[in-house]
Amino acid sequence: MKDIIVIGGGAGGLEIVLAGKEQGLDVLLIEKYKLGGVCLQKGCIPTKTYHKNASILKDLKNLNEFGVSGEFSFEFIKAYERKEKVISELTNHLENALKKREIEVVYGEASFVDKNTVLVDGITYKAKKIVIATGSRPLVPPIEGIELEGVITSDDMLKLTEVPKDLVIIGGGFIGVEMASIFNYFGSNIEIVEALPNIIANFDEEISKRLQVYLKQQGIKINTSAKVIKIKKEDTLKVFLEDGRILNATKVLVSVGRRPNLDCLKLENAGIEYTKKGILVNDNFETNVENIYAIGDVIGKTMLAHYASYNGYYLFDHLMGRKSKIDFSLIPSCVFSFPEVASIGKTKDCIEGECKVVKYPFRANGKAAAMSEVDGFVKVIAKDDLILGVHIIGPQASTLIHEAVIIMNKKIKLSELNNYIYAHPTLSEVMATAYSLAL
Repeated sequence: MKDIIVIGGGAGGLEIVLAGKEQGLDVLLIEKYKLGGVCLQKGCIPTKTYHKNASILKDLKNLNEFGVSGEFSFEFIKAYERKEKVISELTNHLENALKKREIEVVYGEASFVDKNTVLVDGITYKAKKIVIATGSRPLVPPIEGIELEGVITSDDMLKLTEVPKDLVIIGGGFIGVEMASIFNYFGSNIEIVEALPNIIANFDEEISKRLQVYLKQQGIKINTSAKVIKIKKEDTLKVFLEDGRILNATKVLVSVGRRPNLDCLKLENAGIEYTKKGILVNDNFETNVENIYAIGDVIGKTMLAHYASYNGYYLFDHLMGRKSKIDFSLIPSCVFSFPEVASIGKTKDCIEGECKVVKYPFRANGKAAAMSEVDGFVKVIAKDDLILGVHIIGPQASTLIHEAVIIMNKKIKLSELNNYIYAHPTLSEVMATAYSLAL
């Protein structure tokens, strides 16, 4: 009998088996597909690889501003091959890391036999503790025509070897916006259809509205408060909106969210409680069944790779009888659009009582001006000398947000931050100025 079986070799599951092996535990990892989970194989890494290609194309289109002239061409197949190479190399790295540590990996689909036993390809495996980390997959809504050829998910999008001429994206969340931003620079004509009043609706409303302006300036069409009622295939794909409009598309990307991978686990055999939104767990990621746990996308809370990883860290501390200090109320979120968006903490609407809200533009920053990347601003929400929320739209937002992560976790006072010296000229000075204005 193993000490721990982990079902799912994604961001969260890998942390558990690596930490367990380091502590001398007998661990087993079961993976249905390939190591790395959604993040490495179908999400974060391949899209950020494409994002780099798109970023270069964005810069090339503005060559004259930097005194450079000349022609260039873009071969999407080479971008595709580079993306595949990056995935392969990182997958091999993970495989070698597990092999080096002599961690046993079984490839196949796992299902529960009872609360201590799982079945994979006719073979049973037993453990004292079992961790479910099976991740998620794209949600496909019940829209008429959703099954038609050319109507694809984000998984399918990453398999394309040609850039679609006309791409309609159903869903303006971070996945839809990132795909729109990338494939716009690859040459697609992009139109987003979002049912809610704003794109990236989980972010600060002012940030969302500003991003919408920037995306439209880049040629991306955006329809908010709009609903798709059906899709038909004629000479092209036709997307019918509730207000009567019809959009033409070469491909239709369905990007309305994700659903947890529960279907094949046979959770009922172990008596594990769940809903269609995910497996039910308490604050220590324990299910209702003793010694069975669940982390990451499969619990249906925050579907981000770094959330899953830190679930793994937190849970392993719990399994070892230690109290983790990880604060899951402070989870940074990033959107790799042009410009980037990043956020942590509360928005003004979430805060009871008085608070101070300040903004400082990148346009006033020397480094941003030198880079010719002046779109956007930093927004800081503060109360009683503490930062409660930071929201950024602008260059390198996904990097800048992490100083706010540390400040907010450590509860460093705004009045103390005035004593810290920031190098000049740097983008980080935008953060420093915003903090000082929030005092």
